[in-house]
Amino acid sequence: MKKIIAIALSLIMVLSLSFAVFAEEIAPNGNGSGDVDVQVKDKDGNLIEDYEKVYSIAIEWDSLVFNFKADQGADELQWDPDTHSYANLTGAWEDNVDREISITNHSNDAVAFAAAFSGNVKVYTKSGVTAYLNGDDGTLATAEGTLVVDAPSYSYFVILDDESVPTMLKQFTVDTVTITLSQI
Repeated sequence: MKKIIAIALSLIMVLSLSFAVFAEEIAPNGNGSGDVDVQVKDKDGNLIEDYEKVYSIAIEWDSLVFNFKADQGADELQWDPDTHSYANLTGAWEDNVDREISITNHSNDAVAFAAAFSGNVKVYTKSGVTAYLNGDDGTLATAEGTLVVDAPSYSYFVILDDESVPTMLKQFTVDTVTITLSQI
């Protein structure tokens, strides 16, 4: 009889200890999981809504020096006064591979970028040599919230037309690439 009463009392006690809890919202400082917004406040407890924009953009580029190797020696070249070029000059560009110009945003604000040769063009020809600037203009997102190695970046590529033959045999600049950065 004692066993039956002990079991009955134990059962009543266990049933009286169980209860259900329903919550509409997870408290940010409570136990459990859920999404919680993080707000940044200044030293006086005011929300920080406006912040100083700091711009830091890294622009890096490969060597933009291209070398043309003529098939002829200097004594074999024939100058043509009617075209102001060497009539028999042939050869090839050494290491004519894409040369990279990279733009990386380390700023706490997004930036717009553009690149072009003179005249705001992506293809430019001078003295028989045609250069291409491959890549689209666009925007780079803010670097805020990213690791330095994962900063938003974009690359343009400069390459010369393999069929281009220079009309002069001295070092010269085909054109200048201008990178333009602006606030969004």
